[in-house]
Amino acid sequence: MGLLCRIAACIEPGDAPVYAVEFERIRQDFRRTFVDAATGSCGNGTGGANAFAALLDEMSASLSSQGASANTTPPVSTLLAADALRRDTGIFGTPVMLEALMCNNLHRTAFELMTSVEYPSHGYMLENGATTLWENWSGTHGTHCHPMFGSVMSWMPRWVAGLSQAVDGKAFESVIIQPWKGSEIAWASLQFHSVRGPFALKWRKAQREISLHVELPPGTSATLRIPVPPDVNGDPQLFLDGSQVPVHQDVAGAVTPLPAGVQLALAGVAPDEVMVQITSGTYDFVLRR
Repeated sequence: MGLLCRIAACIEPGDAPVYAVEFERIRQDFRRTFVDAATGSCGNGTGGANAFAALLDEMSASLSSQGASANTTPPVSTLLAADALRRDTGIFGTPVMLEALMCNNLHRTAFELMTSVEYPSHGYMLENGATTLWENWSGTHGTHCHPMFGSVMSWMPRWVAGLSQAVDGKAFESVIIQPWKGSEIAWASLQFHSVRGPFALKWRKAQREISLHVELPPGTSATLRIPVPPDVNGDPQLFLDGSQVPVHQDVAGAVTPLPAGVQLALAGVAPDEVMVQITSGTYDFVLRR
């Protein structure tokens, strides 16, 4: 139902509020039936069950502008960090858990989950000689080349490299580019061949800066959410192809002309990120502090 809300917003905007209200009714019924109002635990309390409920809450918040009511019930997300490290998810719960962790800014927990070599984990497969994904965590039965846990690989381009389609976008006409927020990952690169042409991005973090290379195909646009290097005093400084771009609150939303006829719009400045809107082309950004 949440997906229907987003589809309707793209092709029949007048129907979106109807679906949003129905989605919220379903979510509230689900919570009343399966979520413990005192503890926030869902169903049998496994990580997958709690992650599913947390994603419903997250989607409810994102659809509130389309007619769904604001979520006022206790969040299940408070249980996620402990749930994830119990590693009790399977084929359906593992991708849901990763999505829920990222939507709740639990980057470090997601990183620990994906790099663990303890059983059960993807790292456990590697430590025990796997060259392809197994059908089950232990590898003791079933095939040793199976898509059972392959769905979580969508986590890497979307959340590590940081390329995703905008919620209101159609066929990658508009995208969000958001490099990994935490300090756990130092660099990532991605090439993606979409129906509109190839996207490419590469970012690298140093102690006081992050560099970001972006290539957008014709007819597309992107909102960049560039993480500000933490634990360093001073205002952020943004450079595009060597030219400094003003980044302070009173220029947010303004279109900034740069050399070679390039224009960009500063969409917002926050303590932890700078948001920039760009159109098709090739860009090299550096954000320093």
